[in-house]
Amino acid sequence: MSGITRSLALLSILALAIAVGCGKPEDKFVGHYNGKMAISTQAQDKLKNTGGAQGEQLLQGMLAATLGLELKKDKTFALTTSMLGQSNVTNGTWSLDNSQIIMQGTDASGAAQGTPSKLNPSDDGKTLTAINTVDPGTTMVFTKS
Repeated sequence: MSGITRSLALLSILALAIAVGCGKPEDKFVGHYNGKMAISTQAQDKLKNTGGAQGEQLLQGMLAATLGLELKKDKTFALTTSMLGQSNVTNGTWSLDNSQIIMQGTDASGAAQGTPSKLNPSDDGKTLTAINTVDPGTTMVFTKS
C-alpha cells in the first residue's frame, strides 16, 4: 500500500470515528420505547380501598395499560397510551437537562400544555423511569425496543 493510499485510508477511518463518536449526549435516547405502569402495593391497596369497584377496575386497567414512547431526533415525542379500550396520543417536545429527560406536551399549534414530565434514564439510556411527584407509588417505566 502506497503512503498516499495509507494516509487516505487512515483519514477515512479517523473521519468515521469522529462522526460516530461525536454525537450529542441526547442522541442515545432517540428511539422507540415500550412502557408499563409500575404501581406499588401500597398505592394499589389505596386505590382499591378508596375507589371501591371503580377503583379496582381502574387499577386493573392501569396494570394492563400499554404505553409507547417515541423520542425523535428533531426533539419531538409521541406518547401513546392504551387503557380500558381507549387510546390517546400526546405529542410534544423533549430535552435533556443534566441527567433528566424533560417532556413538554404541546397542542396542535405547538404551544406548551400542562406541566412538563421528567424521566430518569438508566446509564445506558435503555430504560426511562417517569418521576411522579403527585403519587410516588405510581410511575411509568419505558424500555427501549
